[in-house]
Amino acid sequence: VTVSVLYWLKYFQCLLVHLIRCSQRFPKALLLLLASSCASQQSPMPVVRPPTFAQQGWYDAEPAALASAVKRFLQTASNRASTSAHADEARAGLYAKPSAVMGVIAPHAGLRFGGPTAGVAYNRLVAALAPAPDEFPAEEVA
Repeated sequence: VTVSVLYWLKYFQCLLVHLIRCSQRFPKALLLLLASSCASQQSPMPVVRPPTFAQQGWYDAEPAALASAVKRFLQTASNRASTSAHADEARAGLYAKPSAVMGVIAPHAGLRFGGPTAGVAYNRLVAALAPAPDEFPAEEVA
């Protein structure tokens, strides 16, 4: 087993423990573990990089517009799951009921590509994974 695999196994074990703790206390928990590349060696504060992919159309660079788009995807997912008008779409596998989603392992995608799917899949609990959990221990983030 390579060091990389062992590293990620340890990481996921730690993450699962914290997700269980958070989900018992908060029905809609948000756990973010940031990558070490977001932190500067000279500064204890994270450095926020410019939204490089926003200019290419992957998502909106304006925070209010981005927040609005995310809320819209989440609301659309909730509305579709609660209306029988979309039963044919559900049978065709075009979307999943939020209650049917047990877990998702997915890379991030541009909002215009993955937004509707993310709205369904991430409507209840979100865990953003990054390669350096030791930089920001889950106890401090959660």
